[in-house]
Amino acid sequence: RRLCVSRDKSEEEKRLAQEMDKGQIEQMRQLSAGGMGAPPPEKEDDPETLRKLAHRLVLDDACLVIAEIIAHTKTDTMNVPAAQVLLMMANTPEARGKMVQQGGFKALLTLTVCPDEAARTSAAWGLAKIGISINPALYPRRTGSGPEAMVVPLVKLIDEGENELMIFEAAMTLCNLATVPELRDRIVKAKAWRALEMALTSDNELVQRASVEAMSNLVSNEEIADKFTSPKSTAVKIFVGFAGSEDLK
Repeated sequence: RRLCVSRDKSEEEKRLAQEMDKGQIEQMRQLSAGGMGAPPPEKEDDPETLRKLAHRLVLDDACLVIAEIIAHTKTDTMNVPAAQVLLMMANTPEARGKMVQQGGFKALLTLTVCPDEAARTSAAWGLAKIGISINPALYPRRTGSGPEAMVVPLVKLIDEGENELMIFEAAMTLCNLATVPELRDRIVKAKAWRALEMALTSDNELVQRASVEAMSNLVSNEEIADKFTSPKSTAVKIFVGFAGSEDLK
């Protein structure tokens, strides 16, 4: 985890980062030292270096090790670090196929239903990243650990995601999964349409585009098709509205 995941910041550090710029924080540190000179701050982790290290871990089969740990450990203490490492591994598109082959995908599915919310969120985000790159036909087809198990965590991520990148990537993966009829029906049952409608209110064009694309792939489901003929539905208005968007895509 320490090789590829950013150092945890304290709640105080997070608060200061929101309220002040780096120069102001450093000035405050020096004042707190009472003129004696504060020790140099810990150097921040470089995101690109962390990404490369995570990719190297995948190449060296570390994903296989983590998958085995999650499959056999009896304690919950491994959930958060494992989910965070798998999420970092999934940041590199070239690593995602090997993650599926070595059980990283199944481990992420397991972590989406663990007791720890931080682990569940990281695991769902990791699944979203993997799902952008992987053809739905290539996932392992085992009960409880196939692509259908991704749906609920992804919909929850769209509904409750902390940032726009989470929502965008989850919508992209739902769009990909919705090309398969049985997965499309499961996505509809998970109430993804409503979550995607709410995502359309984002000011981010990429989030809007990914949400519309996912919704477009759901239209051939009978329940969704009915929304376009119901007098009380806003589906037609939404699609006509986005057809006139300045964003051509």
